[in-house]
Amino acid sequence: MTAISRNPIVLFLVLSSVLVLFLLSKIPFHRYKALITTGLIMGLLIIPTQTVFYWRFYLYNEPVHGWWIIHPDAARSLPLMGPLILGVTYGRGIIACQEGFLHGLFVTLKIIITIFACSLLLMTTKPKDIILTFNKFGVPFKMTFTAMTAIRFIPILLEEWALIINAQQARGARFRKSGIRNLMKVFSRSFSTMIINSVRRAKVLALAMETRAFGASKRRTSLTELQMARTDIIVTAAICSVTGSIVALAALFPNLFV
Repeated sequence: MTAISRNPIVLFLVLSSVLVLFLLSKIPFHRYKALITTGLIMGLLIIPTQTVFYWRFYLYNEPVHGWWIIHPDAARSLPLMGPLILGVTYGRGIIACQEGFLHGLFVTLKIIITIFACSLLLMTTKPKDIILTFNKFGVPFKMTFTAMTAIRFIPILLEEWALIINAQQARGARFRKSGIRNLMKVFSRSFSTMIINSVRRAKVLALAMETRAFGASKRRTSLTELQMARTDIIVTAAICSVTGSIVALAALFPNLFV
């Protein structure tokens, strides 16, 4: 639904439904505060960029509604920047258009919905249940184990990065008053420390996998077997029916999703 829709009303409704699921799941606010910050940063980067550099106008010369920032005639009169601007924009100058703003809004909403939906799944479902589910669908166990291990390492790395920064501040490091050169040195040392600790953690994980004979047998058994409860069946049927209805509406009324 998010992929086929370009209607802001539909995208806002989908985003609202995902946020309602977050509230119903009773996830603490501090756990998805970083997601909200990431979405705002992406919006501040994508929307203004697409507003000024709308790709359909520069590549296909489609008519747009907006106002000129640098007209082609004005760019030709500039001694140094004029040829550069005309070369980058295919001789069309720079214009802030309404179509680019809407396109940036669509892209931002789709990315935010995808991030929030995936995060909701990871925050409310145990990794072993996700692995078992993928195995039920025939996905190789090694592939699912590698993907879930990489995902589980993300919050650990973020926590370790925060600990390293706090340790450096306790030792007298001042990030706000330091220059750019000193900040680059501090962050490079912190990053190298985090990489070394990650390699050590990966070695411990590899040793644990080796001692448990990981991959020795192609046939795997599990201590717990996943079974769908009545609630799971109802939710799955509801999601499938809503998805099917949206696909049917998109086929019958394509203007609703454009």
